[in-house]
Amino acid sequence: MNVIVANASKNQAYHTALAAQRAGYLKFLLTTVYYKPGSLSGKLLSLALPQARRLNRNLPELQLDKVRSFWWAEAAARLAKKTPAIGGRRLPWYYIQNVLFDYWAARYAAESDIFHGFDGCSLLSMRRAKMAGASCILDLKIMHPVVANAVMEEEWKRYDVPPDASQDLWTARTCAEIAMADRVLVGSQTVFDGCVRAGVEKSKLVLVPYGYDQRVYKPSSKSDDCFRILFAGTLQLRKGVQYLLEAYRRLRLPHSELVLIGAPTPEILPLLKEYAGTYRHIDHVPQLELHTYFSNASVFVLPSLVEGSALVTYGAMACGLPLVVSENAGSIARDGQDGFVVPIRDVRALQDRISQLYTNERLRKEMGRSALEYVRNFTWETYYDRVAQVYETLSNWVAAEHR
Repeated sequence: MNVIVANASKNQAYHTALAAQRAGYLKFLLTTVYYKPGSLSGKLLSLALPQARRLNRNLPELQLDKVRSFWWAEAAARLAKKTPAIGGRRLPWYYIQNVLFDYWAARYAAESDIFHGFDGCSLLSMRRAKMAGASCILDLKIMHPVVANAVMEEEWKRYDVPPDASQDLWTARTCAEIAMADRVLVGSQTVFDGCVRAGVEKSKLVLVPYGYDQRVYKPSSKSDDCFRILFAGTLQLRKGVQYLLEAYRRLRLPHSELVLIGAPTPEILPLLKEYAGTYRHIDHVPQLELHTYFSNASVFVLPSLVEGSALVTYGAMACGLPLVVSENAGSIARDGQDGFVVPIRDVRALQDRISQLYTNERLRKEMGRSALEYVRNFTWETYYDRVAQVYETLSNWVAAEHR
């Protein structure tokens, strides 16, 4: 069996490819920028990026001869990202990257028995794979676009923000990919249920939660007694940062701190100015260093409006942190056991749950221990086994159909 894994960004795709490699199925990992030590591209990346960012674009266990890199799709998109806004909108750089990547990846698609693409960058590739008789898996990293759009359109209106210039194109492309796929992999029950509401057949959906690296994420002693609330992710409306900021401002907790880690998008800048002095901002922390911030926090909060199953929540739990997450965050955290799950946009609920963890140290520690124990069921090793099983089940199903 030959499996091709293709994704125009990183996400968990490196681990998906490693799952195929470990099972003996991987033909290629198709990606954009990938750090190959010793190669010409690796030397150029060494000059362009600090070590932590280079290492974030590499998974040492992956065989380098299996990796095909289309770096200039990402380079072109980053140039588009820097163009000035036209009519209040910027060029849809991420959409540009995905389309360029898809055209390139389609050249390889016919070499697969199973083509495993990711949402938004696999339409032409899947079509080519299907023409060659291959089966197709679509990895849906985030909520179904129809469901996501309904939530975000309301949010954009609330904050008088124009929708993304590529929103309609993105939706049409992803819906076409979902329709074409033989199986759709989703990372959380939240995404699964949203797909069903949007009309996707349950028989096509496969729930495969993600994982975390046990070598990196583990508990360690906190260096002070400050009650520290941590958020990590892109600072944007979709992540619900605006509701966390308001909840924390209302709480006025003595000897506490709100730390926001992540690059801000233009839409959130006015809100960050409005709440200036309320929080401490760190623009970027490499993934391999996030655990140091988890270990020095008291609680991790992710109040996302639209999400898939954010890898950062697995890492936080593995460091022994209780979570306060929204119902749309796609987290594996169990409400009342590993932390709390609250409705989206509910500032009062965020206040109440954060306050409860602030005032009750015993509860905070119990939930942190529970989170640590439970997340051990969701390592990358477990993910590899589950993905390999999906390939085998799909292959057997295809063989049975052709008898």
